[in-house]
Amino acid sequence: MSSIFGHALIGAAIGDNAKSESKSEQLFLSLFFMGLVVCPDLDYLLTWCFGVNIAPRYTHSIGASVVIACIGLGLKKYVFVKRLRNANSLLIGVASMAHVFMDYCVGVHKNPIFWPLADSVYALNHGFLPSAGKLDILNFYFWRNLAIEMGILVPVAAFISARGRNALKKRVYIAILAVGVLMLCGYISIGLSR
Repeated sequence: MSSIFGHALIGAAIGDNAKSESKSEQLFLSLFFMGLVVCPDLDYLLTWCFGVNIAPRYTHSIGASVVIACIGLGLKKYVFVKRLRNANSLLIGVASMAHVFMDYCVGVHKNPIFWPLADSVYALNHGFLPSAGKLDILNFYFWRNLAIEMGILVPVAAFISARGRNALKKRVYIAILAVGVLMLCGYISIGLSR
């Protein structure tokens, strides 16, 4: 699985494409989109708090993503009408699917991506995102993989984010450096054992 930090980063980048009229509105949009992308991992709360292990992880499926998108659209229409007025439906849909796509790209844990249409589980054979593994601050491999993951996802987030794209257009050398870091970290990640 990709780390919670990677999911949150991509969520914030997607949310940056919704126009905001103030810094507080932009912060709210970022938190909202980060929540949409991180949401499928809420099933970990059942594992951590109650020892319930859900397998396969149905939260990592297109069906669950549709439910998350519907909840997001409901929050936009009925709860946070003013704060989410600039969050369009496409961005909400993309954010709700981002988690499933990112975890698929890790290639470690198989998930029922097409549930409820099919119960078969899938993972990319040669993942290009490193697995976060167990969240443990004393685990060397967690930090190593997090650094590699951020080397891949920070440039991707810069290209996804509206402000990131504008900054990269103004400073082409930074865009070239970002692509270089992305390629280097991707190469290292592909070489990791799965």
